[in-house]
Amino acid sequence: MDAKPLELEPQFPPANIWMRMVAFGLDMLLVLAALHMIHLMLPATAHEFIKDMQGEQVTFKEVFDDSQQFVKEHPEAASKLMFASMFSMIAPFLYFALSEIFLGGCTLGKKCFNLRTAYRDSPRLPPLGAQAIRSFVKSIASLALISQNPLFFIFFMNFLIAFYNKGRKAGHDLISRTSVVPGFLPDDDSKENQHQ
Repeated sequence: MDAKPLELEPQFPPANIWMRMVAFGLDMLLVLAALHMIHLMLPATAHEFIKDMQGEQVTFKEVFDDSQQFVKEHPEAASKLMFASMFSMIAPFLYFALSEIFLGGCTLGKKCFNLRTAYRDSPRLPPLGAQAIRSFVKSIASLALISQNPLFFIFFMNFLIAFYNKGRKAGHDLISRTSVVPGFLPDDDSKENQHQ
């Protein structure tokens, strides 16, 4: 009589998917708050220009011509608008990458729920390269959600994948070979396990 191999629970089981979603929501609120603060610092002329560009269907040539005219007429407002646009593009990446690097695999949202990112289903923190890849993919998906454009499916698919695999891994986890697990590293092992 052949005995079935005993299936053991993984030593580091995946974090609760609903906790992860709420933690991500908290993180996105922080990112959106930072973007809103930058937006509030823009001069009124920049706000008017943005409203004009969003208010009607314009061709690329019209956008290009209007942008050149705006730069000529309002050089200071144009430079502030350019900074705000660039910051909007990199803010999610900076938030996710820096917080996970400096907070031991956590973002502030994950810390609220005692969750952290681990590498290859082990207690180790991901190496910096894996954290950068994970943050980059997660940021692109997040930007698709924020921008509310047809690329929304990237966001949707990146996170939807987590509901359909046993390890509850989102697209950015699969690409970077990471997982989100409950708990923090034990104090005595944390230094030797970090970034191995």
